[in-house]
Amino acid sequence: MTRKLTFEQAKRLYGQRYTLDHVPNWAFKHHNGRFYAPQYASDREWYENTLFPGEDGHHGFGKDCYSSRATYPLGVWLDKPYRGRAGYVSGDDEGMPLDVREALVMSRAQDDFEFHA
Repeated sequence: MTRKLTFEQAKRLYGQRYTLDHVPNWAFKHHNGRFYAPQYASDREWYENTLFPGEDGHHGFGKDCYSSRATYPLGVWLDKPYRGRAGYVSGDDEGMPLDVREALVMSRAQDDFEFHA
C-alpha cells in the first residue's frame, strides 16, 4: 500500500496520538479516577497501524485518521498518568545500548503503575 503521508508528516499532523513516545495533554486528565494508558509502544507502531484519509480501508471522517490494533504496552488503565519516556530516563542511562535503555524505561514505568486490563 502506498502511504498518503510520510511518518514525519503523520506525526506532525496528528498530535492527539498516545504512544510511549508521544503524550498528548488529554492523557493527564483522569477518567473515573484512572488514566488512559498509551495505546502503542512507539510512534512507528502507531503509524504502521493507522490509516489516513485517502488510503484504502480508511474508515474515519474528514481529516481523521483511523487507528487499529492498539497494543497497550502498559495495560489499558493506569493509576497515575504516564509521563513519557523522558520521565523514566536518568543521567546514568547515557551511553547504554538503546535496547538496554528501552528495557530500563519500560521497567521503571511498570514499577510506577498498577495495571488494569
